[in-house]
Amino acid sequence: MAGIPITRNLVSEAEAAAIRRSFQSPDLPSDDAEFIRLEDAGALLEFLSDPAIHAPIYTLPSPLTIGSVRAFIEQHIAEQEGGEGLLYVRKNEAGQIIGYTDIQAWPQWGACELGGAIHPDLQGMRSGVDGARNSFDWLFKQMNISLICET
Repeated sequence: MAGIPITRNLVSEAEAAAIRRSFQSPDLPSDDAEFIRLEDAGALLEFLSDPAIHAPIYTLPSPLTIGSVRAFIEQHIAEQEGGEGLLYVRKNEAGQIIGYTDIQAWPQWGACELGGAIHPDLQGMRSGVDGARNSFDWLFKQMNISLICET
């Protein structure tokens, strides 16, 4: 999104501060989720290079290069430190990324934008549906979010 969500409900400063703290040091929503690291740039680039994954997602860097993916990761690490975003991945047993979740938070509105993708081999098996449901519950219950903009 280019800016804040259209639906805006200003929350108290205390609520916004709680949301920031939630994003700065969260417990991730599933046991197989892990925070993105700069060392993951090559694996994330490999995952995102499939047009079936990256083509419909407007929040990804363009063009996809190792440099743009590293900058994408660095941006999300900074957003997490500020309590305004989060990027985490899921990996298979071989260490390959099989999914990612990208969250942009607007603590002052109690809102966030949620995006992400799973590997095409996992699509059509309810993995995405189950993961989205898990993420929604986590955002509402653990991260103090009251409005989700889904992408």
